[in-house]
Amino acid sequence: RILNYQISMQKTPLTDELCEMISDLHNKISFMMDLGIDYLQEFNEDYSYKIVEMEGRINEQYKYLRNRILTEIQNGELDPASGLNTIDYLDQVQLIADKMKNLVKAGSHRFVYPKMVAANTLKEEK
Repeated sequence: RILNYQISMQKTPLTDELCEMISDLHNKISFMMDLGIDYLQEFNEDYSYKIVEMEGRINEQYKYLRNRILTEIQNGELDPASGLNTIDYLDQVQLIADKMKNLVKAGSHRFVYPKMVAANTLKEEK
């Protein structure tokens, strides 16, 4: 929500190139989330491999784009507000991708949170 507010309040709109960056990452994270939902429904290992691979691709693209935007800001080639708002978005997409990968890793090991186990044990004892 904050990013939507920041972008809409900018004096100058994002460049087409920045919009393309955001759109491309948005498509990748949407695909990754769809895979995650499919994985959680079926626990199919093929999905887990695809999710881990997609997270790696998002990380590579994130690092490249973040460095590129910072360089362009430092060289005066890009409006700082636009660049920093785009970096905020990139940071959030990378965080979502990392969390999705962690969920899949936990699911692939049939991970159970200790508090959930303790709560279930207490219920069973009563």
